[in-house]
Amino acid sequence: MTENTVKPQSSMGVLTLASIIMLMSALFVSLPGAAQTVSEAQRQQLENLTPAQKQRLIQALGGSLSTENSEPSVQSSEPQFGPAETSEESEQGDEERIQFEPLDYLVVEMNADEEQRRDLLVEVDRALGRNFYQIDSNGRLDFPGAGSVILAGLTERQAELRLSAVPALRTVYLQVSRLPVTATGTASLEPYGYELFQGVPTTFAPATDIPVPVDYTLGAGDELSLLIFGQYNAKHTLVVGRDGSINVPEIGPVQVAGMRFEQARDELAKRVSSRYIGVEMSLTLGALKSIQVFVLGDVTRPGSYTVSSLSTMTNALLVSGGIANTGSLRNVQLKRNNRVVGRLDLYDLLLNGNTKSDRRLNSGDAIFVPPVSKQVSVYGQVKRPAIYELKNESSIGEVIALAGGLLPNAYKREVRVEKFGHNGNKSIVVADLRGDNQIRIGAGDQVEVLRALDKLTDAVYLKGHVDREATLQWRSGMRLLDAIPQAELFEIQSDQQYLLIRRENQRTGRITLLSANWLNARSNPASSDNLALNKGDTIHVFSLDSDRSARISPLVDELRRQADNDNALQTVFVHGRVRSKGEYPYHQNMRVSDLLRASGGIGDNAYLEGAELTRTDETSGRYSTRHISISLRGLVPGSATDEILVPGDVLTVKEIPLWREKQRIELSGEIEFPGSYSVSRGERLSEVIRRAGGLTDMAFAGGSVFLREDLREREREQIAQLAGRVRAEVSGISGDQEEARFRAESLLDQLEKTEAVGRLVIDLQLAMSGDTQHDVILEDGDRLVVPRVSQEVTVIGEVQYPTSHIYDSQLDQAAYIAKSGGVTSNAAVKRIYVIRADGQVVAQQGSNWFRRSGAAVEARPGDTIVVPLNADRISSLSLWTSVTRIVYNIGVAAAAVASF
Repeated sequence: MTENTVKPQSSMGVLTLASIIMLMSALFVSLPGAAQTVSEAQRQQLENLTPAQKQRLIQALGGSLSTENSEPSVQSSEPQFGPAETSEESEQGDEERIQFEPLDYLVVEMNADEEQRRDLLVEVDRALGRNFYQIDSNGRLDFPGAGSVILAGLTERQAELRLSAVPALRTVYLQVSRLPVTATGTASLEPYGYELFQGVPTTFAPATDIPVPVDYTLGAGDELSLLIFGQYNAKHTLVVGRDGSINVPEIGPVQVAGMRFEQARDELAKRVSSRYIGVEMSLTLGALKSIQVFVLGDVTRPGSYTVSSLSTMTNALLVSGGIANTGSLRNVQLKRNNRVVGRLDLYDLLLNGNTKSDRRLNSGDAIFVPPVSKQVSVYGQVKRPAIYELKNESSIGEVIALAGGLLPNAYKREVRVEKFGHNGNKSIVVADLRGDNQIRIGAGDQVEVLRALDKLTDAVYLKGHVDREATLQWRSGMRLLDAIPQAELFEIQSDQQYLLIRRENQRTGRITLLSANWLNARSNPASSDNLALNKGDTIHVFSLDSDRSARISPLVDELRRQADNDNALQTVFVHGRVRSKGEYPYHQNMRVSDLLRASGGIGDNAYLEGAELTRTDETSGRYSTRHISISLRGLVPGSATDEILVPGDVLTVKEIPLWREKQRIELSGEIEFPGSYSVSRGERLSEVIRRAGGLTDMAFAGGSVFLREDLREREREQIAQLAGRVRAEVSGISGDQEEARFRAESLLDQLEKTEAVGRLVIDLQLAMSGDTQHDVILEDGDRLVVPRVSQEVTVIGEVQYPTSHIYDSQLDQAAYIAKSGGVTSNAAVKRIYVIRADGQVVAQQGSNWFRRSGAAVEARPGDTIVVPLNADRISSLSLWTSVTRIVYNIGVAAAAVASF
């Protein structure tokens, strides 16, 4: 961790983090008390710290250091693990100040070098690295080698310092990180209803501008407004005094304390009417008196509170900060004159909006909140997962009603209830809410309502090669034609003769695969092919023009998983010349024609006279294999020749002898009729050229390029392998060989960009002359390119001016090189070679290239003279010669092909 790496420089060397931690530990282990004096060694360590490091040490200890004599002194009587807030720390954001709480998860990473590891305890050494811990409910962490350490209330930085102070961990580098973990299940539940008291305003008070109830009892402090009108008009504001009376002008004192407002109004009306003649009176309440009540028990702030005389029990609870999580929401008691005169169930208020039990308070009343009683946890697929307090509820139905009821996706058949027995052991009870809602629920029970499966129970599924996959509503008596009533629902090239239906037994869970012929079902709805569908059936439709094994294999795997000694695997096999060979489900009375229909039918290259059926027989525990020859020509489904199959049978449909797929080649260039031609098995190149009209007068037979696809694939693999070898050798070139590395990397780049062409060197002139040794036997995909007569000789590589020259019979290769400016200083003169127009490579040893003698290699039209780089200039790259030759040879062939 970056913050823990402290490196103060001094004449004594580097003071390690471990030393600082030991010093800090020594300082606050001796606390509390007045100023403490440290040892001489510790003082010396302090002197070696920089001012910034001293300040950080002070902040970590919550004290100060004396700069005059370098003696540390502690100004506070207690060690403060929280560092003083500075501008630097305030910029680190709120995350640095997050404090650990009980049950928090954290990650502690510990590291130590080899020398330090020798002195560590075994359990500390084992804990090195990154480890996951949880603080317990008491705020403590059981740490290997450190015992139980209190971390609740500390930040990540403070926790690191606290752990580093443990003697067993002083030489270990620590990093502590809080790990935010979202609780699930019962751990995520909160007690219901207590959020009512969160964020309560401190100025909360009941409304005072509402009509006064007729049963309101007057008392000292209440204000009355008296209006007299008629022959005599007057308005008086009268306040109930401490003696309980009001002083009415010209009438005198009137005792009203203890009277209901209605009684006081009637009494004043009598007095006014007896004093004045021809007047009427109106009496209203003004400012109301304040009363003193007590809020006691399990509340946030118990005590005495002064509230309005119109306040109710909930008003007083809200003013006091609300009920603590340990208090009961269902048995709030109102005590008056030492008697319980009312009980408030806040669930009745929160769940039903019923305020009837929320009684108005009198002065001296006491609101008492007893501890919470029985609680149960309800979670899962309910509307309000929470922890609920029970009152009169005793059954699972009543408890789920408290949680708002079940969600639509609740699985009513299996509701789990974990219960605590009298001996403290836990047990589980499974309830079926479809008929039994009366299972008893007790304190501490945990009710889990599971989620229903997403699978539809009353549906039929249509999948595969159809116009639109669909989920269909199942109804009693539903058949295949009800699910697929029209052929338009199939996609083009769908196999309408073989549909596979997956069926699952709802009771046992076993899978059955059934097949049907939709065409037969449509022509005869009463036939067995129009089979009845069950709930949950899946109809699979396959394509005629693709392999269906990928869709069938998962279904067959389901059959294989449920097969055992008592239930043999119900499959059969088909191989050979069929559209989709593989393993298929077996059904009762399945015949050869059914298996051929399942495979999409036989191919046009199938040998119909001699298909082979292989069957394994078992007799007295011994197995034997026999082969049955079957004729497929004119096979009538259901006939005597249509063999009935048994599970495990293997049908092999043979190929017509000497039959091959149709082959085509391409002729381009100087051919009389270039184009694509079909070829028969064993046909040669010269025969096809004659069929194409032969070569034109401008044809350059010696420069023909013959390409073959399988050679191209091999060439591509060889290039890739060679590139890998070159890449390995380039990585081994030392950094001081800059020129060698540059040229090697350039060569590697050329090689990686080279595209394989698959050229086969042929002599077309000999082939056309009837020489069968040079006449190529053709394969599918072959291509011949015949260029026009060439008049050029090309010179490439290490020459001054690589270019092409008009062919001159008087010139040899050395002369053409001279016409290109001669070789460069980097040329490998002894390795010069010629690529003939037909692709042959001609090389000559020694320096005969520059002799004007008969020993020189003859130059021909279409030749390419290659002057390679001297490989000795890149001595570390042993593959240079091979790579350059491949690049040049393929490049020449590719250029010839690209011209057409």
